[in-house]
Amino acid sequence: MQKMKQLYLIYINMVCKEGRYMRKKVSIVFIVFMCILFFSSSIKAEEPVVYDSFTDGFKFIINDDGKKTCTIVGYESGIYTNIIPDEINGYTVTRIGDGAFKDKTQITGQLSLPDTIVSIGSEAFRSCTNLTRISLPKSVKTIGDRAFYSCDSLENINLGSVEILGNSVFYRCTNFENKNIVIPNTVKELGVRVFAFSNIETIKFISKNAPTVSENTFLFFDGDVIIPKDREGYIGTGWNGAIVDGVKLTGDLDDDGRVNANDAAISLDLYKYGNVTDEDIDIADINRDGVINANDAALILDIYKYGK
Repeated sequence: MQKMKQLYLIYINMVCKEGRYMRKKVSIVFIVFMCILFFSSSIKAEEPVVYDSFTDGFKFIINDDGKKTCTIVGYESGIYTNIIPDEINGYTVTRIGDGAFKDKTQITGQLSLPDTIVSIGSEAFRSCTNLTRISLPKSVKTIGDRAFYSCDSLENINLGSVEILGNSVFYRCTNFENKNIVIPNTVKELGVRVFAFSNIETIKFISKNAPTVSENTFLFFDGDVIIPKDREGYIGTGWNGAIVDGVKLTGDLDDDGRVNANDAAISLDLYKYGNVTDEDIDIADINRDGVINANDAALILDIYKYGK
């Protein structure tokens, strides 16, 4: 409204300054412009229409992709299921929307997803406390933030061919039977706190090309992160403490599979008190000058800090 008042004042000023012919021309232009402004200001972005599937409790929206696909965005309470359909009312289901099944305790046992699903939204299954197993079809490429947050009955999950794991995806999932997770070589990116406060003991990466991680990807994760021997890009603070699969690391003096400040302290003890063996030299002589000293301890700290 304020903009319209300003335009009106400009118009009056032009009319007062110009002659009769020019006033008529300006008036026509002004009227057309005001009509455009009025109608454009009255048009609002339309919210997607939520439809009911009527028979099986699913709520969905039609995707704007011209391919007759839909996204599940909700689920009726009181209806029990463990199967996500591949089609609803003639529309192919390609996405699980944000929060679609959040807090739905009637999702029980093993959940089956169709191979039409390409993404699982943020908090899609958050706090589904009766969900025990899920196998992701190879079609699923993205899992959103907190998608399985606090699914504390979840015993097993197969990551399929997923490419992106969002933040806190398995946060507080404390009931995994298989406590050794293998990250498929399709994974390109992991968010922060992905496995925080879970009961997972090892996370093993098998791709020689490291996915993108941050320094907080493994925050509040107390298990081991295992990276391949033949690897590229597994450097930086995000990989601090990672264990190289099947390799005794240079600088790992306490033989716990990682290089950290404790190893630097042992290196200084060797320097201070002597009694150095050939094996100690091989592992602790980082700069390969034939002796173990404070320089090697500093280099061990660099390995711990920078991952290289």
